[in-house]
Amino acid sequence: MWDDAEFQNWLMLDSLQADSAEALLELRGLRLTWSEGSGYASEDTHALRRRFAHFLSLAMQNFLRLRGAEEEEGFSDDASLRISWDQLASRIISWGRFLGSYPVSVPEPEAEAWHDIYLRTLLTGTDNSRIFDWETGKLEAPVREAMGRVIREHPDSQVVALVRGYLELLATADYGDTPAARSFLEARGIRTMLGVQPPIR
Repeated sequence: MWDDAEFQNWLMLDSLQADSAEALLELRGLRLTWSEGSGYASEDTHALRRRFAHFLSLAMQNFLRLRGAEEEEGFSDDASLRISWDQLASRIISWGRFLGSYPVSVPEPEAEAWHDIYLRTLLTGTDNSRIFDWETGKLEAPVREAMGRVIREHPDSQVVALVRGYLELLATADYGDTPAARSFLEARGIRTMLGVQPPIR
């Protein structure tokens, strides 16, 4: 769909045609998603949960509930966050709690992957949602507050020591971006999200 110019033109020609495509996809557990002016099919987690909830474990139901809410909010577009830093902190906390509740479950690897993406985004930013101010080079106040929230509300998580250590290191340089700060993350296996196309939903 993404690369089909004729189909994209058909979608954009008339809103009724887009509605028809949306209805057709919904019957198959998919949704019509838009990004950078193009429509494409993506999974509809709410549809999966509605149709199969009675057959799913509690872990899978809760996984789909969390992902469904995130899909409704969206995540990024053109490497720019569509959610606030505070919402990003909430996602890290939610997935951390999920992993603590269901450490060995079918959705655990994917839950770990989402937790990792959100944590990396908070600690490194994205191409068009930088955590350091372009002019001053200092950590943006909303990002600092979001990191503080993760520490406060997720005290038993393994990420607390990481986030606290990173903030403390940044504080020694007046919250500026330094080679030492980047080395701190690299040494702990935190890969940057800069130069990476983040998930859209």
